[in-house]
Amino acid sequence: MLPMPGPAGARPITPAINEPGQMPGANVQQQPAQSSPASPNLIPLLDSMTPYVQAFDFVLMIIAGLFCVRARKNPGLTILAVSCFVSAVILLGFFFFGIFHGRGAFSQSAYIVARLLAPFELLLFVIGIIVVARQNKAERSG
Repeated sequence: MLPMPGPAGARPITPAINEPGQMPGANVQQQPAQSSPASPNLIPLLDSMTPYVQAFDFVLMIIAGLFCVRARKNPGLTILAVSCFVSAVILLGFFFFGIFHGRGAFSQSAYIVARLLAPFELLLFVIGIIVVARQNKAERSG
């Protein structure tokens, strides 16, 4: 029996001896991948803790924002303060979505607002860091 042609550049595929037209190994059952005994228990635990970690992050962002607001002379820190407060709103939206498991109009609205604000938060952080870095460089050189 002649080998069946394969894709260009590949070795030709020979049919199985007992079953013409089938690829060898087609009847072989694949065994499921072995996972570590801790992973089935760890993933649900981490998922259940996510809203509480986000609540803690919310508090940290509020504290960081208040710290940056106190330095009113520095426009870079003011931008970082606004970014911290936007980040806190985003974390609060994800917290409500996680606590209520996405049920209800309030948690879904909070999630949508959080997702829409996320790119602006990152943009504000980048702008704030650039302004602070340039001011720091100007103070050192001048």
